[in-house]
Amino acid sequence: MGITFAFCARFRSEELGTSQNHGFSGHVLERGLGCGGMSFEYASRRRSLSYGLQRLGKKGSPVGGGPAFAHIGKAFGNPLDGKGGPAEVFENFANAAQDVVKRAEHFLGLGKRPLDVELSSWTPAKGETIAVLVSIRPRRDVVEGIARFLFRKDPQPEAKVQIFYDGCEIPVFPTAADDKILRALVPTTPLTTPGPRTLKVEVADGRHETFEGCVEVMEKEYPVESIWLSKTKSKLRGTTMEKEKVGAFTATVSENQIWNGPFILPSDGEITTGYGMQRFYNGVFANHYYHRGVDYGAWEGDPVKAPANGRVLLVGKESDGYEIHGNCVGLDHGHGVTSIMMHLNSSFVKEGEMVNAGQIIGTVGETGIATGPHLHWGLHVRGEAIDPHPWMQAQRWI
Repeated sequence: MGITFAFCARFRSEELGTSQNHGFSGHVLERGLGCGGMSFEYASRRRSLSYGLQRLGKKGSPVGGGPAFAHIGKAFGNPLDGKGGPAEVFENFANAAQDVVKRAEHFLGLGKRPLDVELSSWTPAKGETIAVLVSIRPRRDVVEGIARFLFRKDPQPEAKVQIFYDGCEIPVFPTAADDKILRALVPTTPLTTPGPRTLKVEVADGRHETFEGCVEVMEKEYPVESIWLSKTKSKLRGTTMEKEKVGAFTATVSENQIWNGPFILPSDGEITTGYGMQRFYNGVFANHYYHRGVDYGAWEGDPVKAPANGRVLLVGKESDGYEIHGNCVGLDHGHGVTSIMMHLNSSFVKEGEMVNAGQIIGTVGETGIATGPHLHWGLHVRGEAIDPHPWMQAQRWI
C-alpha cells in the first residue's frame, strides 16, 4: 500500500535534489505503509488505465520529469515533517494519488490498443506454410507501473490469444526465441483452393482491439511426371494399421517447440522429385494426389540425417505392414510440425528418443513403394504435407 506514497516522495526528493533519488528512507516507507491504502483504493479502481513509465518520463526528460511532479511532493511536506493532522495527511495523499492517475491518463490516453500482428506472407502460394505472429507485451497499468518502477517487478499476466483462419480456430504457442511472441501455423497444399481467407486475432484481456485481415492464397502450378511400378508394387494399397499410425503421427501437435532455427537437408543426394509433383501411375492420372515431400536420389546405405531437432515418435518396418512407407522414421519437432523419412534401408533410433539436427538416424533404401534407392522426406504441419523449402531458409517466423 505504501508504493504510491513512496512514489510521490521520490519525486519530491528529486525536486529538492536530495541524494535519495534511487532509494527511500525507512520512515518514508513506514509512513507510506501506514496511510497508503486510501490512494491505492482509488488507483485499484482505475486498473484499466495503461501505464508506461517511459511516457511519464524521468528526471531530465522533456516530458514529466521530476519537477513536473513537484507539487505532489509538496503535498506531503507537512506530514513528512511531522506537521499536520491525520485528516490532512489522508486528504493530501488521496489528492496526490488522483493526480498521478490523471497524469497517466493524459500522457498515455485511454482505450484499447491495436494488436501487433505479422504474417510470413499475406499472399502465400499453394503449398506454403502461413505463420501468424502476435506480440503481446506485459500489461502495465498505474498500480503495476509504480510497482515495477520502485521494485523492478514486471508482472506477466496471462492473456488468452485466439486466432481464427477461415473461421476455424488454430493452435497458438509461444515461440522458443521469445515467449512474448505467439505463433500459429496454417498449412496450405497444392489441393488448396486459391482465393481469400479471413484472419481474426482476439486477446481476452480487455485491452486490445480485435485484429481482422484477409489472406489471399495464390495459385501455383506444379509439374506432372509419369512413373511405372512393378505388378507387385502397383497392387499395394497400404495396410489399415499403417494408415492409422502414420495419420496419427502426422497429426501430432505438441506444446513445446523442439526445433531450433532453419531445417537442414536430410540427405546429400540430388533432388529427383520435388514437392507437389502430380503423377501418372502406370499411365493413369492420380486424382486428388500430390507428391507429399521431396525425394533425394542416393545410393543404398547412404546416411539419412535428422532435418531438425526432434523426438522420435514413429519407427515403422516394412515387415510389420508398412507397405507404402517401407522402413520409416517419424520425428516430432513440436507445435504440430513433423517429419517422416521413408523407404529406408535401416534405422538407428528408437521411439521416444531425442535427436539433434544433422544426427544420422538411418540409411537410404528402397523399401515400400519405391522404384529405386532414395529418401523421401515429408514435412507436415498439423497433418498436412507442406513445402519444406521455406523451412530451410533463415526467416523470423521459424
